[in-house]
Amino acid sequence: MSKPVVSIVMGSDSDLEIMRETGKALEEFGIEYEIDVTSAHRSPDRTADFARKAAGRGIRVIVAGAGGIPVATVAIGKPGATNAGILAAQMIGLADNAIAKKLDAHKEKLARGVEEKSQKLKASQHP
Repeated sequence: MSKPVVSIVMGSDSDLEIMRETGKALEEFGIEYEIDVTSAHRSPDRTADFARKAAGRGIRVIVAGAGGIPVATVAIGKPGATNAGILAAQMIGLADNAIAKKLDAHKEKLARGVEEKSQKLKASQHP
């Protein structure tokens, strides 16, 4: 197993079920990640230490499931968590051609899905 390049953090393990969706999205692109609980409110020193050491450990993107400083944001809930994983993949894809190609394939798959749904809808309207 290679070292994680994305760190998924949340303020409480009550967010774990939702934040696992970020991990699932990253797995689709073959991106290694770690997942942990660290609270800027309840354990500020631990969180600050985590943030200071992240880059040195090879972390390139941090996806935080709660609060924090103004950063790129996505919607809440499972769709938002999935989109956070995709956003992290896009960031990594800027410098990693293999990930960029996987993202292109993912976007093509989404586009095909839209086209298929459109065709189904049109067919159902014209008997």
